[in-house]
Amino acid sequence: KVSTTEKQAFLQLKCNVWVETRADPWMSISVWDEQPVSVPLPGLDAYGGLDMASTTDLAAFALWFPDAYEEVEKLDPNGIAPPVVTRIPKSGQALWWFWLPEEGLKRREAQTGGAAIRAWVEQGWIRVGSGETIDYDQVFADIVGPEIGGRYNIRSMARDPWNSSQIGRQLENEGYTVIHMNQTIGKLNEPTKMWEKLLLDRAFRHDGNPVMRWMFGNIVLMKDRYQNVRIDREKSGDKIDGGAALVMAISEGMAPEEFYDGPLIVRSKK
Repeated sequence: KVSTTEKQAFLQLKCNVWVETRADPWMSISVWDEQPVSVPLPGLDAYGGLDMASTTDLAAFALWFPDAYEEVEKLDPNGIAPPVVTRIPKSGQALWWFWLPEEGLKRREAQTGGAAIRAWVEQGWIRVGSGETIDYDQVFADIVGPEIGGRYNIRSMARDPWNSSQIGRQLENEGYTVIHMNQTIGKLNEPTKMWEKLLLDRAFRHDGNPVMRWMFGNIVLMKDRYQNVRIDREKSGDKIDGGAALVMAISEGMAPEEFYDGPLIVRSKK
């Protein structure tokens, strides 16, 4: 048995057949399809992740609802820093919301024929705003509104710094704990691997969101020489914003509870 890379090299160099180079996806879509489908009950504690990486395409907000935790204490091998407590989720479920500007919808329809994405809009999986760019006020109103913020107890949320400063301030002013989360491999490695473990253990539940199913199939991971990983935006097949948002939400849920002093305290994580 040969690897994908070896097969591509043989076809191109020996058979003169051009093969499009594309990184292997993170997981088979069958892994997603095998996860149970459920919707969290109102009032549950949740942790959020907001990805506004593109102003002209899809934006995503995810909520992570951990069921139970195991607390793990990590000691500094040099004995200098105090112990760090990480909360390891045993299982949990997630929800997503997506936004797209009207002009972005038109471009997506032109690229794909429009059938799937138009159906997702009509079914309410994607919310479309007017104009050429994401409507930040609409995203803010939806997050703090009755369907999301009014329905669930959002203990904290993390945001990708890219294109999210305005809405981050709005959410802070509304009283939410908002974490500025740099998208480094060191920061995202642990929650990415935790999501992978939950998926493989069939301990992850979702609401059957077809947009997120499509994004899940696009995800490709970046790995460094120390085997740390994070989602690779450049090599992924297409949009992966829902996955990036969930990884941030899982990271928030893994932070020790004493990190949060109250609903109005906004802190920064390195």
